Amino acid sequence: MIAKAWREQLKLTPGYTLDTAVDNQEIDAIEKEGILLLIKCYYTLWQIVKIVETDVHSFHSFLQSIVSIADYFSWSLPQIFLNFFSNILSQKYSFDSPYELFIEILRENEDDIFSVCLRYEEISLKKAERGSELISNLLFEGIKEGFYYQPNDDEIKQIKKYFSWVGFSASWQVMVLTVSQFSVLRNPQLALKLKEFNKLTIECNDLTKTACRKRKSKTWDKRRSVAWKNGKKAYAENGVYKFP
Repeated sequence: MIAKAWREQLKLTPGYTLDTAVDNQEIDAIEKEGILLLIKCYYTLWQIVKIVETDVHSFHSFLQSIVSIADYFSWSLPQIFLNFFSNILSQKYSFDSPYELFIEILRENEDDIFSVCLRYEEISLKKAERGSELISNLLFEGIKEGFYYQPNDDEIKQIKKYFSWVGFSASWQVMVLTVSQFSVLRNPQLALKLKEFNKLTIECNDLTKTACRKRKSKTWDKRRSVAWKNGKKAYAENGVYKFP
């Protein structure tokens, strides 16, 4: 549905509209709003990828070189650095165009949504709501400076509290946004795209908070805290997840 809506936005699929889906009660109005926001986010991210793809390639090669000769340093690389970049630096940079890199970002994001059901993962509505608000505040601080805000130690603890940290590592989208912080110094157009992307992300977080509180209706199932364990789902009952 997201892909169809994106094509409709670009006038590639005449006749398909999200308004029709809402009128037919196929989706709720808040889902329509979320889909349109996601399309705007991805479209803006695509504009960013087109600008920085060659820089991402150079940065990836640079980090791989640093890690490959780390044993010769008189000091050790920070473990948090190694943990964060280990997965992506073990991969070959196989993208021949911005388009190929962007497609990989889409694939990673969709796989990440699905992969939660394959491990033990708790998804708490309260944490999702508070975490979304925290990220929005950090992004807002970054927008004022034109760069991503550097959280202090207390804020990092809050991020770890609200979001799963197990196995977390840099994705290609994170690499793109990280490299953009350097590339923006010589590209004013990129600065505008980054600010736009961050503002859209804040809007997505605000919508997440609204969705967490939205009541049940004919087109909307009230959201509940849930946990996944090896493909099985359990909803929270008095704060406890009971698996079948």
